[in-house]
Amino acid sequence: MPCPRNLADRYDCFPETGGLPDLDWLREGIDSGQIGAFHEMMFNYDGTPPDSPKMAPFWELAASSGIPVGVHTWSGPPPGRSIRANPNCCPDYDGEMGNPAKLRTILDRHPDLKIWLQHVGSDGNRNPELWDETLSLLADYPNVYVEMSITNSLLPFDLYESGLTRLIDAGFEDRIMLGTDNVSLDTILDRLNRIESLSDEQRSAILYDNAARFLNLDDKTRRQHHE
Repeated sequence: MPCPRNLADRYDCFPETGGLPDLDWLREGIDSGQIGAFHEMMFNYDGTPPDSPKMAPFWELAASSGIPVGVHTWSGPPPGRSIRANPNCCPDYDGEMGNPAKLRTILDRHPDLKIWLQHVGSDGNRNPELWDETLSLLADYPNVYVEMSITNSLLPFDLYESGLTRLIDAGFEDRIMLGTDNVSLDTILDRLNRIESLSDEQRSAILYDNAARFLNLDDKTRRQHHE
């Protein structure tokens, strides 16, 4: 959410509420344990600014409920360039809405809100300012984490390796989480294992430890996962 126009054939787009789910329905899902996160927040495909007034109740609900939010950041891919291109997709697309800097107002308003940036590095080197904004956001807001799905699978390996190394060299190895999107996990694990500069501790952090901390998994749950 917000659901872009012309994607009703792929997603439940909540046409009766203008592309956004009903707040009472969301609260019920959170209270019952059926909803544990909001994502993907597709601001660039819908053309909606993250700090639009219509989004305010959803940010407030996520913050008050302790629900993490995954935001489709960086610029794309733009309509028509995805691997499953929909020629009718997203007439209101605005790549600038995926700029991580757009989230600053939200994070200032809700300092305890947890956000993870999705698809970090997916523009490769075309928009270096997005790297600057991503690293700046991570530096200023400790509750912001990242994942590199699409970057870690479909982009050239050297761009993935350089992007991951850039995050680590900037001091954020404890905030990188595994992301897969719609790509085979085997492909992503193979590419991760090809990066020889990573230590075992860094691999473990990316594959599990960082996400366990981000999601506040208790010790019992962590033991069960490892078993």
